[in-house]
Amino acid sequence: MRDWLLLGVLCGIGLFLGGGQTRTAQTGEQSRAQATIRALVSPPSQVLATAADGTSDFFAGVFRARSLVEENRRLRDRLQAQRLYAERIELKDRELAGLRALQEIVPPAGASAIPAAIVGYFPYDHRLNVSAGSKQGVRTGLPVLSGYGLLGVVRTVSPHSCEVLLLTSPESRIGAMVASADTRPVVGLLRGEGARALTLEFMDPRRDPVHTADLVVTTGFSDKIPRGLLIGRVTQIEDYLEVGSRRASVLPSAAVGQTRDVVILR
Repeated sequence: MRDWLLLGVLCGIGLFLGGGQTRTAQTGEQSRAQATIRALVSPPSQVLATAADGTSDFFAGVFRARSLVEENRRLRDRLQAQRLYAERIELKDRELAGLRALQEIVPPAGASAIPAAIVGYFPYDHRLNVSAGSKQGVRTGLPVLSGYGLLGVVRTVSPHSCEVLLLTSPESRIGAMVASADTRPVVGLLRGEGARALTLEFMDPRRDPVHTADLVVTTGFSDKIPRGLLIGRVTQIEDYLEVGSRRASVLPSAAVGQTRDVVILR
């Protein structure tokens, strides 16, 4: 009964306002009663309108939730694809840079370059398999280079492939020297420490100073490894002068994964 009464009151107010609106349109004037009722009704109506709009937005979000989830998933997949594409482009750029550098290698007088490719990598053994062997003129002890520098030395040879011991292998030992711009070359013995780490122990630690960022190259004190092949740069120096020892940590310039193409110097 109360609901019907409230409905009747609201209808009466509506009819009154409607009639007043008609008279206002005809005369251009609004009665005081109309203004009073409009002032009373306007704030609640604005609150109800705002609540209705919020409810509408809420239900629209609920009904669109599945489509929003799908769109979010598609955007994540697209972003991941772009990242993978960028990584592949970066890898290809490094390979191209390595190939260009490899083509610029000029073998020393009397030597020749045997092109080959890396066909196997055994990180725990610090060795590679390379697609050139005795049929191509490969012998044990020959240096193997990428476009970035010396990778390792041939250890065993078969007719059409060979095994390369990486410089970073703890079994690796070669002569090396620091080619500083302001001093004479400082000679030492280079050995591998694994995980892209090399140590150069100097023969005469008191002879000349060594600086970080100095280049390290081969000495050429070998009938198979020529002088001046790039090995890396000095990153740290440790002095033990009281026992006559000096060592340098060396970061190798060449690393497996930069390129699959190599040359073997014969």
